[in-house]
Amino acid sequence: AILQGIAHQTSLTVENLRLLEARQEEAYVTAALLQVAQAVVSTRELSEVLENIVHLLPILVGIDVCLIYRWDEDLQIFRPTNVHGENRRQEFFLLDNIYLPGEHRLLDAVFERGQAHICPMAEVGLPAEDWPMLPCMPLEEYLQSAHQAEGDWLLGFPLIAQDQILGVLVVRERNQSTAFRERRLEILNGIAQQTSLAIQNDLYRRELLQNERVEQEIQLARQIQETFLPDHIPSVPGWEIGIRWQTARQVGGDFYDVFELKDGRVGLVVADVSDKGLAAALYMTVARTLIRASVRDHADPTEVLDEVNTLLFTESPESMFITAIYAVLNPQTGELVYANAGHNLPFLYRAATGQVEQLSKGGMAMGVLPELPIENHRLFMQPGDCLLLYTDGACDTLSPTGEDFGEARLRAVVHNTGGKPADELLSEIDRAISAFRQNTPLSDDITLVAVRRTA
Repeated sequence: AILQGIAHQTSLTVENLRLLEARQEEAYVTAALLQVAQAVVSTRELSEVLENIVHLLPILVGIDVCLIYRWDEDLQIFRPTNVHGENRRQEFFLLDNIYLPGEHRLLDAVFERGQAHICPMAEVGLPAEDWPMLPCMPLEEYLQSAHQAEGDWLLGFPLIAQDQILGVLVVRERNQSTAFRERRLEILNGIAQQTSLAIQNDLYRRELLQNERVEQEIQLARQIQETFLPDHIPSVPGWEIGIRWQTARQVGGDFYDVFELKDGRVGLVVADVSDKGLAAALYMTVARTLIRASVRDHADPTEVLDEVNTLLFTESPESMFITAIYAVLNPQTGELVYANAGHNLPFLYRAATGQVEQLSKGGMAMGVLPELPIENHRLFMQPGDCLLLYTDGACDTLSPTGEDFGEARLRAVVHNTGGKPADELLSEIDRAISAFRQNTPLSDDITLVAVRRTA
């Protein structure tokens, strides 16, 4: 009975020691992860965060080599970013070598399966040059096997967030015993998760900054466009001139202009820059300024656009061009002389017949060739006739199924509403386009200019 009592007391003491040891190990794991968490949150720059992590790991876990690889989705490569090695030579080698898929077994296995892998090293002190060819297996599978040997390991942990592989954390343990292995792996896995969150947060931050820059660019482009649009439309007796200018979220380079000429005639311009964004808005201001300057020296629409083309071709970026119509209206006679540089063909509603004509084909866009092969066209507008100038945003508006609004639908609206006041025609076009796209975001600016003779 006495021996049984001693044996029972001894077993309780051993169990209590084991529980104490387990609590101490858990406390150490918690403390280690808290230290890494502190290093992550106390530093804003990702490069510094990762550098802190690779230098903390050897202290906290006892590994001798730690290396972070980032996956470059654009170049499809594993790129080393931070390393803590045994010596400078080893660190330089590890940082100097990038890997394509298929060139590093451990990186490939972790990336493809999204789980930790291990490469047991049969040779002690195997040089880093030989690590890429080491055979590896899932860490969980290795830990469940009965052949866990002491010695050197190469371990890879996925840096993963929201099911996206961001990279791989690689560590080398040297001459480590199997004692406390579970706790060390727990710390390594926890640090890999914290590293993943640090990378993901940096990506989110960069994306937010980029979105803010884009939004600022959009706002600036809109301000530039609005500044260079006419602040008032000339009042011309016997005529109605209506305008609609609607910007898409991705600002384009649409612009219009209406101005009185010295001899009482009226100049009308509708144009579209090929690009979008701030560059297009700035280019638009240049084109508008050139047109206004050329109008002072030339009465002929072809001569105006030809001179503007020469200047744009000489000075403009190769990827940008401008389509434009410049028309000169004589309010007394109803004569309209116009030149078309690659722009959408206007529609003309004839009150006498109730039919819609599409005006003659235009020439090449401005800024493409050194000489502009265009010519003047002439027509006369009678009372009740209505001319519609527009940019391609009207026809290119998309429905929820991806179908274009198209010229045919625009022409039909002009046919049905062309006999009404200019503003009513434009309002009806607005309604038709809005109903067609059903809240689908505009992909391009829409500019409409309606000119109607009332007397």
